[in-house]
Amino acid sequence: MRRKPIYYKGVTWTGAGFLIYPLILDDRLEIILTTPNSPPVRRTVKVSKKELNDTILNFRQALQNPTLDAKEPAQKLYEWLIKPLENVLKTADAKTIIYAPDGQLRYIPLAALYESF
Repeated sequence: MRRKPIYYKGVTWTGAGFLIYPLILDDRLEIILTTPNSPPVRRTVKVSKKELNDTILNFRQALQNPTLDAKEPAQKLYEWLIKPLENVLKTADAKTIIYAPDGQLRYIPLAALYESF
């Protein structure tokens, strides 16, 4: 069954998988979203490499030690990695997301991130 294309700000999605590639730079995080049939979407998140790595370390430690609270670092990571692309993913009804992490991001499970309401 072929899905009807979805249009979002000049970008067309046809239901194929979405590739999220976060690129860690010294002063920011660049998040690239690509699909096979559309131009890439880029979002910039103002977070330093040090703050990102410290948050990843805190998150990993909290996941491995039940006496620590993982909620705060999980929420920060969600805000930096997923929130900037949330509207695009919802509008396109993304069902398959492929995550290609950079650097220390490969050590965090995306499923453990926390979205606050």
